[in-house]
Order: sequence, then structure tokens, then C-alpha cells
Amino acid sequence: MMNLAIAIFKYFPFGGIQHDFMRIAEAAHRRGHRITVYAYDWKGPVPDFLDLKLLRVRAFTNHRKAEEFFGLLRNAVRANPPDLLLGFNRGPGLDVYFAGDNCFTLAEQEKHGGMYRFFNKRYAVYAELERAVFSPESRTVILYLVEAQKRQYIKCFHTPEKRFRLLPPGMNPACRRGPDADAIRAAKRAELKVADGEIMLLVVAANLMLKGADRVIESVAALPENLKRNVKLFLVGRDAGGRLKRLVQQNHLEQRVFFEGLSSNVREYLLAADLMVHPARNEATGTVLIEAIAAGLPVVCTDNCGFSKYVAESHSGCVISGRFDPMELNLTLQTILWEPSQLKQLARYGLEYAETADFYSRAEKAVDILEELAHAAGK
Repeated sequence: MMNLAIAIFKYFPFGGIQHDFMRIAEAAHRRGHRITVYAYDWKGPVPDFLDLKLLRVRAFTNHRKAEEFFGLLRNAVRANPPDLLLGFNRGPGLDVYFAGDNCFTLAEQEKHGGMYRFFNKRYAVYAELERAVFSPESRTVILYLVEAQKRQYIKCFHTPEKRFRLLPPGMNPACRRGPDADAIRAAKRAELKVADGEIMLLVVAANLMLKGADRVIESVAALPENLKRNVKLFLVGRDAGGRLKRLVQQNHLEQRVFFEGLSSNVREYLLAADLMVHPARNEATGTVLIEAIAAGLPVVCTDNCGFSKYVAESHSGCVISGRFDPMELNLTLQTILWEPSQLKQLARYGLEYAETADFYSRAEKAVDILEELAHAAGK
């Protein structure tokens, strides 16, 4: 039995990294390992198999909370040493890091000049926490999700390639299309008041702005009237600050765009919709993209989504530039909506691809690697 400690700043039921954390913890539990979790914020029920230790941070800003958390974590694991410490956020002292995000330092260097970074305390703290994981001197093993991530970190920190371990996708198998799909689709569309002849567009994200929901709203607003009147857009996620609702009002789309909030039953929306639109600003992977493919839902996404390669390989939708030109998204949507019958063909391509693709084994593979590392360390 392995004594596994897991560090994660915040847990809440709808986050992408949080889903990965929970699935890996569940897989480790099924194999009989003991799991202690260190966090500073937890929302939702705590499974019986987790020993949750809340570290009480006193800082007010997120970057100072992160800094303080790793100080408290260091003391906690000294008092109760685990066989392995797995982190879902970047910082010192981790044996293994789950790389759920792209390289922060590289992204900031591309966006801001040296003077900004020199005087910005937030940048200084997060860059140092990231360096603690990826510097050549660190011994942290990195579980990464797509090749683009690895290239970013090696470019920025010269991290030795031998420290990286690639994980396969890890979507929820419940999202797969099953024999009940048509019945669920009909019931959900009736509940949402989407007629048979209408096209249902879908955006799913915990953070709707980050994943480009505003871009989709503006693209719907730009549709010709004869197409727009046949479209309904549903947003499943959080509209922080109500910015998206104001955008809908400015474009007079109250009868075309609907806010569903966060949902624990995304599968119903995937089966009910006709097209997922995901022009994300930043998306290390995009598990919802492969969930859509496996549910038979065509996808339009940006190429900066790590899992956009699956959309391209499956021919189940369209991949547009992550540098983002609104006209490209507008043209893509208009082209699809002029001939909506092609959506059924795209759905078939996706379902055929999903029959043989490994979309599900991330958690099991992660635990394989953790067990291998613990064994090599004599634990």
C-alpha cells in the first residue's frame, strides 16, 4: 500500500483539474492506497476514502495564498511524510506534478515586457513557484497531457525531457453516446424548448469567458437574420460578474442565448445539442471536446486547445486559429448553418473515431506511474 499525499489549492465539483484530481484519487483508492489531501479551500462533499487536511492560509491575494500554501504544506509533510507527494498546482517540494495548465512564465513573457514582469509581484510569485517544478535542478516528475505543453516548459526552463511522463485523455465514460441517447436528446430539447428544426449551439466551461463564450455570442449576433432566427445558444458554466449577460443584452439576443449555470449533468446537453463551439483563449487540453466527440456532437474549436488534434483527426468538426480572428469564426458558423445536414455526417465521423480512441485511461495510467515511482524509491 502506498501512502499518497495530494496537494491542490481548491476543490470544487466542476473544475477540469478538480475532475482529474478526483478520478486519480478514486483510481488510487481502488488499488488500496491511502490518500491524504492538502487544500486551502474545499467545496462539496468529501469522499470517505480521502483524509482531507485544510491548510488555513491568511493571505488575501491568490498569489500570496499560493506562496503561503506551499510553506504550510512543507511543514505538514515533514510532520507526516508520505511515500509520494503529488501536486495539482505548481510549487516546491513536489515529487510529481500533474501539468493541467500551460506554461505561465512563457505566456507572461509573450504578453508583457520585462519592466512589467520586474515590478509585478503576482508574476514574480507564480514564476518562482513554476520554476520550483520545472528547473533543471528540480527532481519533480511531470505528468503532462499534450506535446505542446512539454515543448513550452522545455523552451522556458530547459527541463530535462526524461522527467516528463505523457498521460492519455481522461474523459468521463458516462458522456459516451449510448442506446438511450435519442430519448435523452428529445427530452432535453423539449425541456429547453428547442424545436426539431432549430439548431442548438452549446458552450460548456466552468469559466465561460476564458473559453470564449463572448466570442460565440458575438458570432451569433453577426449571423444573417434568416440563420439567426433558427439558432439557440446555451451556455453551461459560470458567467463571472454578469459580463456575458450584458453582452447578450447589448446585442438584443435575449431570445437566442440562454444561461444554464454550472451543471453536473453535461451529458444531457451534449446529446441535445447540434454543435459545440469552443473558441478558447487558453485551454491546455479541453476534455469537453473529446466528451462531445464521444457523444456524437460536432465541434468548432481553436487550435490552442490541446485536444483540438482529436477534432481534426476525427473529422468531427472544424479547428480555427487560436490567434483568433472573429471573421474566421463567423464564416465557419455561417458555412455550417447554411447546410446543417452536414452536422449529422460530422457526428458519425466522431462516433466512429471514438470507438477505437483511448479517451478514458488517464487516471489508471497516472496511478501506474505513481506506483512505479514509489517502487523505484523503495517505498
